[in-house]
Amino acid sequence: MVFKIKILLWVILIFLMGYIRDFFFKHLNFRLGYLWFEQERYITKASDILYASFSYYGLYYFKYVLTLIFVGIYAMLCHRLFSFLRQPKAAKNAMFFYLLLTGISFFIFCAGALFGFSHQAYAIARYIIGIVQSPILIALLYFGLIHLDKQSIARQHE
Repeated sequence: MVFKIKILLWVILIFLMGYIRDFFFKHLNFRLGYLWFEQERYITKASDILYASFSYYGLYYFKYVLTLIFVGIYAMLCHRLFSFLRQPKAAKNAMFFYLLLTGISFFIFCAGALFGFSHQAYAIARYIIGIVQSPILIALLYFGLIHLDKQSIARQHE
C-alpha cells in the first residue's frame, strides 16, 4: 500500500512539473509578444512580475536556457523514478534517451541554421524537445520501452 502511495506521489510530482513548466513558458511567451508587438493584450500580471527586467532578445535567448533546465529536471525525475523502482538499467536507458533526443534536436536545429532551412528545422527540433521536456517521454519509457516487470517491483517493496 505504501509503495502505491509513493508511486502516486511520483506521478503527481511529474505532472505538477509539467504545469510549472507551462506557467513559466506561457508567461514568457506573453512577455515576448508584448515586447515584439507592443500591444497591451499580451500583458499578464505574472509575465510583468517575472520578466519585466528582460529585453526582448534577453528573453528570447533565456527561453533556450529555460528549455535546457526543464529537460534536465525531467531527465532527473525520470532517472530518480526508475532508481526508486530499483531498475538501474531502466534509469541508465532513460538518461540515454534524454541525451539522444536532446542531441538530435540540437543537431536538426544547427543543420537548419547552417543549410538555410532554419524555420523548418526549428519546427522539427521544437517538436522533439517539446516531448523531451514533458511527462510524455517518461510515460513512453515507463510503459512502452522499458517493459517493467510489475510483480518483481511490487515484491521488492512489500
